[in-house]
Amino acid sequence: MAWDGNDSKIGLEVTGKYGKYYVKEKIGNGGNGEVFAVEIIDGGDTLPKEKGYAIKFLTVSQKNVKEVEKRKKRFEKEIRQVVTLQNSVEGILPIYDASIYSEDSQKKLWYLMPIAKPYEAKNYSIKQRLEHMLQLGESIMQLHAIGYAHRDIKPKNLLMFKKRLYLSDFGLVWNINDQDEHITEAKDCLGPKAIRPPELQSAGDINDVDYRKSDVYLYAKTLWMILYCNNSGFFAEYLRNRSEVYIDKNKLKIETAEPLHCLMEEATKYQYWERADIDTCVEYVRNQLQIVNGDISEKALAKWKYMEQINYARITIPSDECVYRDSTSILRILNSMVGAVGLVLVENGKEYGFFPLRKVRCIQGNLFEIAISNPYYNGRKKIIELAFSNIRLKKDMSCTLDSNIYMFDNRQVPVYTQIIEALQSSEKRVRLNAIYLIQMVSLE
Repeated sequence: MAWDGNDSKIGLEVTGKYGKYYVKEKIGNGGNGEVFAVEIIDGGDTLPKEKGYAIKFLTVSQKNVKEVEKRKKRFEKEIRQVVTLQNSVEGILPIYDASIYSEDSQKKLWYLMPIAKPYEAKNYSIKQRLEHMLQLGESIMQLHAIGYAHRDIKPKNLLMFKKRLYLSDFGLVWNINDQDEHITEAKDCLGPKAIRPPELQSAGDINDVDYRKSDVYLYAKTLWMILYCNNSGFFAEYLRNRSEVYIDKNKLKIETAEPLHCLMEEATKYQYWERADIDTCVEYVRNQLQIVNGDISEKALAKWKYMEQINYARITIPSDECVYRDSTSILRILNSMVGAVGLVLVENGKEYGFFPLRKVRCIQGNLFEIAISNPYYNGRKKIIELAFSNIRLKKDMSCTLDSNIYMFDNRQVPVYTQIIEALQSSEKRVRLNAIYLIQMVSLE
C-alpha cells in the first residue's frame, strides 16, 4: 500500500524485520517518495552501525488506482534489485530494512537506508568532481557488466556517503533479462526530462533498446552538469561548435579538455547503438584526471592538446575545401545532387557536355554507376560505370569529383578511356577507366 501525499508521517512508529523505527523530520524527496530521518527505538542490533538512518516512503496520489499499482510494483522492484546488487556493485546506497520483509498488515511501502548528503558539486574542485565522476562511472560499469541499467542517472540522484559518491533511486532499474518491464508502459517517458536520451522519450518494446547505452548518454550529461554546477543540462548531442555547451579548458583551468570532448561526442550520439560503452567513457575520465594531476608524459599531453586544437580549428575556422573519400559519404552527396546538377567531364583540359544527373548507385568500394541524360542520343538515359577517389566541396561553393583507375569485374560491359567515345557509343552502359576531373554544375 502506498502513502497518500497528504498523509503525515512524522511521529510514526514503523516496524521492520530488523527493528522498530521512529519517524522524525523530513529530509528530502525521492523520485516517487519522501525521505525522513528516523531513530531506532527497538532492535536494530544486526543493522550496520551508521551515524544516522533514513526511511523513504512511497508516496503517490490514491486517485489513480492504476498508477498506484504501477508505482508500488516499481518501488518493490527497486527494493529487491538494490538488495541484490548492493554487495556486488560499489557505490549503490544500500537498503538495510524494508516493508516487504515486515508482517505489517497495512503494508505501507518503505525502506531503511543510511543517511547520506545530497551531492553539491560547487563544494568540490574540478579535480574532485572528476574523481567523483570516475567513481560513478565505475559503479555504472559494474552494473552494465552484469546486464543492468539504471536509466535515471542525474545529479539529483547522487549522494555523498563515507567520503564516496553513491548512486541512489533505482526505481527505473532494468536488466537485460527483465520479464517485468510491463510496469513501464509504451507511453511512459523514462528518466530525467531535461537530459533524456531520444530512446527514452517514449518507452517502446524493450527488446529494441539496450538501455545501458541510455545510461552512457545520461552519464555524459550528468558529468557536464557536475563540471559546470549546472542543474539544467542541455538537450541533444554534444557538438564542439555549440558555444553554450563547449567544455572550455580555460574556464576549467586545465591544460586540455580533449578526453572530455571525446567522451561527450561519443556518448551523446542520437542513435543509441552508435554511442561508446561505459568502459570507454571511464577511460576518458581517467585520461582527463591524469592530465589534471600532471600524471602524464609530455608526449602524451602534447598529443591531447594537439587533438583539441585541430578539432576546434576544424569546426570554427572555415576551410578552403572539404574532401570526402569514403564511399558512403560520396554516395550521400551525389544522391543529394540528383535533379539539381549536371556533370561536366574534363579530359586533358577539355570539357565535354553537360549531363543532368539522374541516379547514382554504389557497385562496390568506390566504384559507382552514374545515370545521366545523354544529349548525344536525344537525352536518353545512359549508365556510366567509374570509380571516384574523392569529392571536393570548395569554399566558392563549387563541387568537383576526381575519378581514378579501377580493376573492373569481368562482366561484358565495354570499357573506354576516352570520354567522347564512351558518350557517343550506342551502348546503354559503358565503363570509363581513366583519371578525369568531373565538375558538378547546377541546373538552370
